[in-house]
Amino acid sequence: MLIVVIANGEDQKEFQDKEIPEGVQVQFVNSLDEAKDTAHAYFYLLDNDIDATANKISSLSVPVFIKSGSDLRSLPPNVAKISPWPGFLFAESIQVEVGEEGIAAVAAVLDELQWKYTHIPTKASND
Repeated sequence: MLIVVIANGEDQKEFQDKEIPEGVQVQFVNSLDEAKDTAHAYFYLLDNDIDATANKISSLSVPVFIKSGSDLRSLPPNVAKISPWPGFLFAESIQVEVGEEGIAAVAAVLDELQWKYTHIPTKASND
């Protein structure tokens, strides 16, 4: 499995310090444009405006984990939100907000990484 991580220095170091199981390759890049299109998942951990990359993200057919405070309902369906707080990768279990249509693909990636997680369902538009 290939995971592409788009991150700044601090988040990249956190990801590198997280135990990655054998058989999972991680590629670190500075922008989504540098990322391989053959990845099984992407972790977009930059703090910039996620809406600016929404078209590129929606063209990917695999889960894209983002560190963002954006409303998930306004993002492409392959997006899963994770905590935007420093140190989130070191938590025993991470929280992942994803719609029902994306949970199976997201779970497959996190299971392959052997990361514990809690699924937070996307809130309905009237919540």
